[in-house]
Parts: sequence; C-alpha cells; structure tokens
Amino acid sequence: MPALLCTLGTDAEDAALNRPVLVLRAAEVAGARALLDPQLAPLALTLLTAWQAVFGASRLPMLRAELQQALARIAAADLPDTLVPALALQRLATTSATAQEFGLNLYIRAEDE
Repeated sequence: MPALLCTLGTDAEDAALNRPVLVLRAAEVAGARALLDPQLAPLALTLLTAWQAVFGASRLPMLRAELQQALARIAAADLPDTLVPALALQRLATTSATAQEFGLNLYIRAEDE
C-alpha cells in the first residue's frame, strides 16, 4: 500500500512546486480507512484510496464534515487502540481546513514507500 502525499495549491502546477503539507504512511492510511464507514464518508474513502485526486472549494466542506463525524464516532474506550489512525484523520481534517481557509485546492497523490 502506498503512502499519500497532500499538497496545497491554486492549481496543479502550483501544487507541484510546493512541499507536501501532510504525508500519511501506508500503515496510517490503512488504519484511517478502517475507521471510516463507506456510507458516511465516501469522499474521505475516495481520498484515502486514490492514486491521485483533487479536492477543491466545493468538496472541502463535505470532506471536513465526514472527517469530523468519523472522529466523533470513535469511542473513548477504543481510543488507545485507534490512536494512530485517529491522529491521521485529525491531521487530514486540519490540512483540509487550512486549504479551505486559504482558498487553495488539496492535491493528493500516492507514492510507493
């Protein structure tokens, strides 16, 4: 399973010049996917399974909402076992919020580790 690299930019060329703002290793991606319900988080699952994807202004609010709902569904008793995947989802939610706040697109690409 590949690692996911997330960059921000106004367009693909701009994002290609920027350093990744978030890197999720394969184990983090697998754990985060396990926390997501396909019925409730289709955009988040798309992001975590895509080799390449772009999330712009129209999809970022929905993505953020899905991630926040997934985080809210984690029971406190389960947190010790799901801490690393939960933190991966939280970092992804924060990255999405930053993109939305600054009016940038979120570019996702997968790379083999």
